[in-house]
This record gives sequence, C-alpha cells and structure tokens, in this order.
Amino acid sequence: MRRNRRVPTVNDVAERADVSRQTVSRYINGGASVAAETAERIRTAIEQLQYQPSAAARSLRKKRSDTLGLALYSARDLGMEQSELFALKLSGVLEVLGPRGYGLQVVETNPAASQLGNGTFYLDKIRGGEIDGVIISDFHMPLADIFALREAHVPFVMIDRLVPELPGRCAITDVYLEGFRLTTALLEKGHRRLAYCGWPPQRGLASRFREGMMQAIHERADGAEIVTEVYPSEEGTYATLDRLSRVLGAEHAPTAAVCNDDWTTGMVALLADRGIPYAQNFQLAGVSLRPNYLDAEHVALVATPMDRQLGIAGARMLLDLVDGKPERTEPVNVGTARFVPPSFPCLAHPRLTGTAQFRKQPRKADSPAEPVR
Repeated sequence: MRRNRRVPTVNDVAERADVSRQTVSRYINGGASVAAETAERIRTAIEQLQYQPSAAARSLRKKRSDTLGLALYSARDLGMEQSELFALKLSGVLEVLGPRGYGLQVVETNPAASQLGNGTFYLDKIRGGEIDGVIISDFHMPLADIFALREAHVPFVMIDRLVPELPGRCAITDVYLEGFRLTTALLEKGHRRLAYCGWPPQRGLASRFREGMMQAIHERADGAEIVTEVYPSEEGTYATLDRLSRVLGAEHAPTAAVCNDDWTTGMVALLADRGIPYAQNFQLAGVSLRPNYLDAEHVALVATPMDRQLGIAGARMLLDLVDGKPERTEPVNVGTARFVPPSFPCLAHPRLTGTAQFRKQPRKADSPAEPVR
C-alpha cells in the first residue's frame, strides 16, 4: 500500500536552511529583517521542499484575515443592468489584491441582508474578523453608517462617491468634464432644448455631471436650457422606458438628451432608433460601455466609463490604510472618460463578407415604429 507523502513543516525548512524556526517564521511573515544570505538559504529550502505556509496560521498570528470586502447595496445588483460596471470594478480590485496575496469577498450594505441571515452583511463580516477592510461601491449607504465605520477605526474607502468630510477615503472620476463635453457636442449641432437623463443629482457624482452640463450651456450657447430631467424608475427597465418615451415623445419635447450612465444611454438610444414623434432630428450624447453598437445618426458623442480604474484606485487606497499608512487628505481622481464617436454600422468580418458592412435595414414605410406607451 502506497503511503501518503508527508507534508513538509516549518521545522523541515529550518533544518534544511540551517537556521532557527523563528528565523523562518520571520522570513515568511515579512516581519523583522533577515540577512540576505540567510533569506536566500530559506527561499531555496522552501522551493526544494515545496513548503506551503498555512494561510490560516499566518492570519491568526497577524490578527488579520488577508481578505478584503467589496460592498454593494445588494447582491442582486450583480444580475441587473449595471452588472457590467460592477464587473469592471471587480476586475480592477482583483488586479491589485492578487499580487499582494489578499482574497476578496463581495458583501452587502443592505440591512435586509443582516435580517435574512444569509451571511453577506458587511458589518457581520467586519465584526467576525472575516475581512480586514472594505471598498464601498454603494450610493445608498447612509452617511451615518460611513461615519460609524470611521469612528470604529475600520479601514474603508469609497469609489465613485465623494463625501466632503472624508475626501481621503474617496476615489472618483472627473464627471464634471464628462457632462461638459457631452453637452457641448449637442450644442455644437444646434440643439437648444436638452433633457438630462440618468441618475438623480443626489446619487453618487451625478450632481457634478449636471454642473458640467450647466457650465457648457453657460459658455457655449445663449438660449439653451435643460427643459426636463428624467430619472430611472425604481420599478425597473420597462417602467423607465415608458417614462422616457412619454417625456421625449411629447409635443414641445427636448430635441436632444444628455445621459450620465450606461443603462440610460442604451434606453434613450433605443427610443431614438425607433423614432421619437416630435423630434425628427433627435440626438443624444452619453456614457456607454458599447460605443460601437450605437447608431451614429442619433448619437453625437460617447464617454466610456472608468469603473475598472476606480476599482484599482480603491484597492490601492484600502491596502495603504490596512498597512497603517496615514489617511490621504485629498480624493484620488482617476481621470476622465475616453470620449469616442459612435461607429455603428461597423465593418463585418472580412472572412465572411469581404469588405461588406452591416447596415441597418430601412424601416418599412407601411410599418412606422410606435412610441413605447
């Protein structure tokens, strides 16, 4: 009968490297300095023995879990329209944490998570020592809860949100410039009656986006104005589409819309493609992950989101706090979006169609599109 190979221990490493057990522990845990020659012997012994330090034991000694949390309002957000943006944040966070040896847990700030006892509530994870800190990606989280984390000396940062009282805990993008550039693109095409479509100003950085819109109107076009504002409905996609259709399809409606998030840009582009009754030359400019799928006839300019960069910045900021570095005095600004023109229709794959292009089929004259009601 074949015997199982014995798992090497820290004592085996110490014996092979001809050092004490304590010296090996210091080397593994990155504690007190170890002489370069000694460190090389220990490294060689670890490789020869294929020794794997116990993560659980290291966590107990350091009183750390070596795991951080990414907090969303609800886990359901991962399955909704904004899931691609969360995926970008997640990829940025993991890019930073992986090389540092940290794990990641997705946790929820929604109090219902605690009441349901599903093991995802962020405070339960913090109190239980399962996470060493948390990156908050949630517009709903009350300021009182955020300040409570600060008072409890819990390492945390916020991404895509600016709290003036805690600027050094925030990673943001230059949404002011996004609002300014997108609005300017429509004003330059002669539009003077604009709609603001997207998240309400009190959510995240939306107020700064709207300020950029107002500055563009002030600088670039006399007589231009925001004639209406349309926010997503809490009842979901169809309710939001209905609301947008009624506002943008009404008589004396705006001739153009500025959209501050990917979801709303996609829905307004859909309505524009179907035909908005009273605005024959309706156009929009907005934030989108998929500029190559938007119709260039109706879309003036697209800003691509910076969510991956926000994830990277948030993870780096949090690791600094976990490592005991002083809190920053200013927010981290990861920059502004990349502005691109829409490019649909796009070239088809040459293997299939040579130089042919995918082109939209003209709408039949006898079957005009009806507005969503």
